[in-house]
Amino acid sequence: MKTEEEIAIEQAGFRRGRGTRDQVVNLRLLLEKAHEHQQTVFMCFIDFKKAFDSISHNKLWTTMMKMGYPPHLIHLLAELYQKQNAKVKVAGTVSESFHIKKGVRQGCVISPYLFNIIAEMAMRETLEDFTGGIQIGGQEITNLRYADDIVLTTQSMNKLQELMSTNDPSVPIDVDLTRSSSGVWLVKMPKYLSQILNDYGDVAANGEIGRLVKRPAPTGKGSTAAAASGRTQDVFFCLNDQIMEKIKEKNKSQDDQLPPREHRFCLSNISDGVLRTVYTRTLNNPNSPMSEQIAIVGKVMQRAEVRPVENEQYMSMKRKQFETSQEPARKAQMITKKTNIYAPKRDHEENKQRERMKKAMGKRVRSSEESVLNRIFDAFSKNQYISMSALETITQQPKNFLQQLVKKYCNYNSAGHTYELKSQFRHYSAPKEDKDDDIEDDDDDDDDDDDDDNNNNNMDKT
Repeated sequence: MKTEEEIAIEQAGFRRGRGTRDQVVNLRLLLEKAHEHQQTVFMCFIDFKKAFDSISHNKLWTTMMKMGYPPHLIHLLAELYQKQNAKVKVAGTVSESFHIKKGVRQGCVISPYLFNIIAEMAMRETLEDFTGGIQIGGQEITNLRYADDIVLTTQSMNKLQELMSTNDPSVPIDVDLTRSSSGVWLVKMPKYLSQILNDYGDVAANGEIGRLVKRPAPTGKGSTAAAASGRTQDVFFCLNDQIMEKIKEKNKSQDDQLPPREHRFCLSNISDGVLRTVYTRTLNNPNSPMSEQIAIVGKVMQRAEVRPVENEQYMSMKRKQFETSQEPARKAQMITKKTNIYAPKRDHEENKQRERMKKAMGKRVRSSEESVLNRIFDAFSKNQYISMSALETITQQPKNFLQQLVKKYCNYNSAGHTYELKSQFRHYSAPKEDKDDDIEDDDDDDDDDDDDDNNNNNMDKT
């Protein structure tokens, strides 16, 4: 594929078999090898803002022609991009149609490849005749890339500035280096003090947040540090009175959380001067394609540290902060819950009535198995299907004992949750009824005997 042949090996974005993890490993190996060979590494991490939306179409077609892409392919892509228009809808109102002159198509499968093409040409022009990268294994490494994320690597700060000060209009980055040589201070302060300055910085008049005050250095007992350093004066940073009043108003009932007003201000020199401050500023030039610009302002020459004075007020505040940090974020406590009117209750009137009936009936005592069977069979002689609760009422026997007999002599009918006698026991009848049947059978036998006697007498007469 033509694009794969043109894109440098340093680019891992939108390429098969390459990813961010590869570049992370490469960067780590680069630092390890540089440390092993005692080389100094200067790096600048660049992330293009709106990279896909800032590509000029005319610059893209020119770049593809320089790389040797087929003219018919370039013409086809140009026709595709020249015919794209857009409208803006705001609060239900649609604007007039306008032509899009910058940016690649969102969601198009070829857009990542088009971005790689324009980014490759920009890096080629930037790195042309450049020397000063990191030498590893006989190879010079000047950058690592993943799509629009770039890491520039050089051996010195001047070489890094040389890379970043490119005038190539195809590179969507502009760095202002006009004030990079001026000296600045690097100030370190406690977190709570930084929060105070952010919250109450606008309260003070004329933007004054505090003042530096000189005082004689302490002498006598406990002043060994001042004597050892040879200093005769100490510098303190004092917060503005208006800021302190606002803090007191906010913490009226929490005097133990008020921060100290005075902090010790300590200065130290930085001889190397390799630290730089970088910030982004907004451009008001309507003719510029960039809305923001990165500026490097000075190199750090002085290091200032704002240290709290360890007095009683400061120790009280730190003690309160420590106690607050030790409190659990979540606490479990008992709360009074309202009773749900739909929740089930054990003391329904039916349950109470059933309990009263049980007490009135007294404890059930097992009867003999024969008498219980008589009651069961008597019940089944009147009804073919009977439930367990009905059998309990009829027999007045404990449920466990009754279940054993029912399981032995009855079949369970799952459809109606009832029982019926097994087929081999259905001829059974109550004892009293059996006795009456025997008497009737005897009468029948007597009648038969009488008939036989009469027949015999008649035969004799004959």
